[in-house]
Amino acid sequence: MWAKIFILKAIALKYRFVKTKVLGTYLLFFIVVLFSYKLHGQDYDTRAKVKALFIYNFATYVEWPETKKSGDFIIGVFGSYPPLIKILKHVAQTNKVRLQTLKIENYNSVAEIKDCHVLFLIRDKSNQLPAILNKLKGNNTLLITDNKGLGKQRAYISFFAEANKQNFELNKSNIEKYNLKVSSKLLNLAGVLY
Repeated sequence: MWAKIFILKAIALKYRFVKTKVLGTYLLFFIVVLFSYKLHGQDYDTRAKVKALFIYNFATYVEWPETKKSGDFIIGVFGSYPPLIKILKHVAQTNKVRLQTLKIENYNSVAEIKDCHVLFLIRDKSNQLPAILNKLKGNNTLLITDNKGLGKQRAYISFFAEANKQNFELNKSNIEKYNLKVSSKLLNLAGVLY
């Protein structure tokens, strides 16, 4: 039921979130692929599918400085979340962010973190947020966490589930500190905005 609600919400958001028919069709196709695709015969965790969809869409509705608009578009995952990483890698095979090829990297320590466009911090690594923010200082990296309330503190976007629905909080001022521009469409979709 949760997946059906999300699909209906995503379809409804398609009309609010994307105005051109081409992008709307692309988003609908992407949703269908994520919810119906089985990689190597395995069904993936629904929450991982939803988070992958959100992460990819966040990347398309945030604008990076010119220096980050060439080369690969790197999405990093900090910590162990195999279903999410596999789904993101599958998405990277067939999708781009604007004209940039997607590349998915997994980091297990703060020292391993490279200059990436998006960094997703899994829930059980949230205690390392201060060290990660220190590592990202001066980079134009969109930091996404998996804990409600971190958006109010120092994160940029944080996932949370409420009434069996995936949602997110967004801290616009934290994002803008790193020279990233957030689409007004994304701001309108945030469940909580700081």
